[in-house]
Amino acid sequence: MTQEQMKKTGWLLIIAGAVIQVVMIFSGFFWYISLILLGTGYYLGLKGRGYAPFKSRHFYGMIVCSLFPIIGPIVAIISIAYLPNFGEQLDPARKRRAMLVSAIFVIVMVIVMALIGWQQYELINNNHLLRSAGSHIKQADVLKKEGKDFSVEIALAQKDLQRIGNVFSGKCLEAKIALLSGDIFRLHGRYKETEKMYKDAEEEMLEDVKERLARLKELKKEP
Repeated sequence: MTQEQMKKTGWLLIIAGAVIQVVMIFSGFFWYISLILLGTGYYLGLKGRGYAPFKSRHFYGMIVCSLFPIIGPIVAIISIAYLPNFGEQLDPARKRRAMLVSAIFVIVMVIVMALIGWQQYELINNNHLLRSAGSHIKQADVLKKEGKDFSVEIALAQKDLQRIGNVFSGKCLEAKIALLSGDIFRLHGRYKETEKMYKDAEEEMLEDVKERLARLKELKKEP
């Protein structure tokens, strides 16, 4: 591997390691994998500049920086961007390239953090809304059995379901919404729509759907 190839490979590993670190932190895991990628990236980056990485204070300084989530890799990559080749000085052209690389890296990291943060927020918010909608539907069931008006609880449940974000939605979320929508149709006595909603959720939530379909079958028998 030539020095230029080492530099490019080092940059790619550093960027991958930094992004993985952000992902793992938001997911609640420690970043061992990212440290391996970052360390290898620093090694190749220094090697490509003519340094002996294990004898260089820069290598160990970057490793220490990487122990600090998010900000560490940014500091490390800016440091390596401004580091001249061994025995040389940083010429103006290299300095401008270093500034550009650093700016692009920071922008990429900010975008990745924003996207992951948004995804996590939406996940937490959606789970809260699903629990809230489920609670209103249960209360509506109780009120209906008591012969009381349950329209307010149904309206609140529908409002919660409408507020659920769908940017990062998947099949599981769609199945949960379909299941709760089926419960709302059931409370209104619209059994045909109820069965359709339950069937839509069957692939992801088979046991819940079986239980609800059995209950629906009993309701259809009632006069």
